[in-house]
Amino acid sequence: MAESYLDRARAAAQLLTSRWFTEGLVDQWVPNQDYWKAPTIAQELVAHMALAGSTDYRALVDYVRQAGEWYLASCGYLDDATVWGRAHVTTYDWITATGGSGADDYLRDANTVFDGLTPTWDDRCGGGLYWMRPGTGNDAGNFKAMNATLGLMEIGLGLHRITGRADRLEWAQRAWKWIQGSGLIDAEGMVWGGYTPECVRDDRNIPVVALQGNPLTPLWWMYQATGDAALLDLAERIVDGTLRAFVWPGTQTLATPFDGGWAGADADWRLAHQNDAMFKGVFCGFLGPFTANLATVAGREDAAARYAAFLRANADALAANFPGGVFGMDWHTPDPGYAGDPDPGNDAVLQYSGLAALDAAAAVEHLAAGTGTGGPSAAPAASPVPGDTP
Repeated sequence: MAESYLDRARAAAQLLTSRWFTEGLVDQWVPNQDYWKAPTIAQELVAHMALAGSTDYRALVDYVRQAGEWYLASCGYLDDATVWGRAHVTTYDWITATGGSGADDYLRDANTVFDGLTPTWDDRCGGGLYWMRPGTGNDAGNFKAMNATLGLMEIGLGLHRITGRADRLEWAQRAWKWIQGSGLIDAEGMVWGGYTPECVRDDRNIPVVALQGNPLTPLWWMYQATGDAALLDLAERIVDGTLRAFVWPGTQTLATPFDGGWAGADADWRLAHQNDAMFKGVFCGFLGPFTANLATVAGREDAAARYAAFLRANADALAANFPGGVFGMDWHTPDPGYAGDPDPGNDAVLQYSGLAALDAAAAVEHLAAGTGTGGPSAAPAASPVPGDTP
């Protein structure tokens, strides 16, 4: 009997949590410059447990929450704070759906994040959240950031759904209004990172594959709240643009600009690009649930089938090119002898990305195979502005 995507994901999660993503690594990452990585991986573990019907990693997820909660309202980067808030909303939903205990801890922390974000909003550039928390860094170089504002929108929508609080929805709507008018999502579906300090689009803060995924959940939740089909049109434009711009030419396999050079680079270079090693996983982590949801909307089945086929193609590439189940950076080149990176942090983020792809494929495995690949291939985009985490 052929191994299912969920079977492969189970094996990937077990390796990730037994060998690399441990309490010790969490303590290294929190609250330092890698503050966003622990909740990103914890959120994927929650998604995996929801698919697998297990609670295997609940204690580790709880440890991550406890490690990070001291800094939720004070961390220097607002986009990092929103990653924690998104993860806490997701975990609250999972715990309540499964009848577990402790959900209120996650709701409290999500509210803490939200209440720490809204006072930083000002009228500069017409609104929006900054990349860095004002007053904690180089304010002269600070800028209004797409990712942080998307995070505020998503957390606000999630908290409104959970609590019914009107102020949470009002802030989500304010964030969405700013995003709509920002010009940071272009006609090709590329999501740009933010403005310059002069309030024009920063053409150096270019689209990256992780940021392409970040609008999908808030767009879906806003669609659920409003029924506005234009929200799904925009989400599809973003996904289709990603499937053109962030794949290896002639394939459906996701790519970053650093995949091909990773294996031959020295340790310092790989450490400098550790964020990039998470980006494909972040996109898959958003696209899987969005695709499953999109398939439930009349008239959107073909797009959902296309996206499902794309996710399955990436999961299949991982299985074929890394048969040992330890995943490297370049998903499209066979590397049957790959056994991992000397740096456990690199291993953790690489394995996380592979797990996210497998989980996404498992989430859409039931959907019929579609036709097409989302459009012709194009060269991957270049790297983000240094420090602009997804």
